Amino acid sequence: MKAIYLVRHAHSEANAGNISQPDRLIALSETGRRQADKLACLLPKPASIFCSQLNRTCETAAPYAEKWRQTPQILPELNEFSCLAYEDVAGLDGPQRRPLTDAFWHQADPERRTAASKFTLPDSFAGFSARVAAFRRQAGLLPDQAVCFTHGIWLAMLAWQLLGFESKTSSDMRRFRAWQLNMPMPNAAVFILNISNDGLFALRFASEFCADAA
Repeated sequence: MKAIYLVRHAHSEANAGNISQPDRLIALSETGRRQADKLACLLPKPASIFCSQLNRTCETAAPYAEKWRQTPQILPELNEFSCLAYEDVAGLDGPQRRPLTDAFWHQADPERRTAASKFTLPDSFAGFSARVAAFRRQAGLLPDQAVCFTHGIWLAMLAWQLLGFESKTSSDMRRFRAWQLNMPMPNAAVFILNISNDGLFALRFASEFCADAA
């Protein structure tokens, strides 16, 4: 049996509803930095540490990596779903971004692709689903006690796939969004992905590692 720890990034400036930044550059808030420091004390010693390509996962991992004197490795399969291009939301705060996000999910085109730019990675819902599926195929190759820092919607998609749900059609996309919005997913949440010797997956929320910053 292998255990992989999956950590949602700590509270970020985007979670606070602040003015948009390029997705890769979004930093942790002050609350998020406290959460990251607490996670460093709560999480067990890692075999390896992995982060997405986005700054907020790297900042969340930093105190933990420093404690154990490890250098996190970048794993693109852990990346967030970027449904809106930075150019479309530049200068907008959280409430102003919300109608654009709602419109994207209402349209529910799995193949709609974010335009590539120096600020935004090209992405689509279909590509995002495939990215999480690619991680599942790689997970068995990760060392036991690996710790991966990723994103809330990514964790929701992993759970969705492990439950056997599809992500191919517009209806699938809408159902996923409704389910994801109702899935408890606090910042700095920790999940444990157990992989049996037969390759079976089991995912659980690890409340014992809760890093809520009071």
